[in-house]
Amino acid sequence: MINCAPSCLKSNKIALDSGYYGTSGTPPAKLTNVLASNGDYTDKVVIDWTPNGALIYEVFRADIPAFLGGKLTRIGSSSQRPYEDTTAEADNRNYYWIKAKNSWGASRYSLFNTGYVVASQSPPTAPVNVAATDGLAGKVTITWDESENTIIYEIWRATKTVAKGGKPVRIGTADNTTFSFDDTSLTCGVTYYYWVKARDSWGSSPYSVYNTGYCGMAP
Repeated sequence: MINCAPSCLKSNKIALDSGYYGTSGTPPAKLTNVLASNGDYTDKVVIDWTPNGALIYEVFRADIPAFLGGKLTRIGSSSQRPYEDTTAEADNRNYYWIKAKNSWGASRYSLFNTGYVVASQSPPTAPVNVAATDGLAGKVTITWDESENTIIYEIWRATKTVAKGGKPVRIGTADNTTFSFDDTSLTCGVTYYYWVKARDSWGSSPYSVYNTGYCGMAP
């Protein structure tokens, strides 16, 4: 509560504070059943969800999942559902999250759902000319050729080929202007198998052809 002398009422700069009557509350629960339209409209993506009594719902969008570096941007808010995203680009699959908000704060992000305008497309083709270095001190450098329409590259590694039971693990990503990756999380003297995938908003390419590499001990 604000205690304001008469003199402060004449000022344009009045400090604000929050207050409530009774017991304190909590932010809303995380939303469920977020759904986005898939090519049903030529000029928008329609996002819907199961309401939970919040005052307002905030809509966030990215072009790739957050765990791969997607940057969630709030594109709008609404007190009602559904929400129409009229700024979605026709050649992208978009990832959508919703937060519910009341006077006590905002919920956690919902699980994402994907949606797109008009028609779906295919992920990029696999990178070619993947090469890994042999004997560099403390690291293996993996390089590849550019794949068109790529947002990020995913670098995968295993200690043997898939045909022999190898299980590739994603060890990092590189942006679409970078065509190399330094693997420093490895044991020198061990030969590793490396694959690269190209990813856009529609998903990941198949694995590239693998190449082997190993690091040498630092002098």
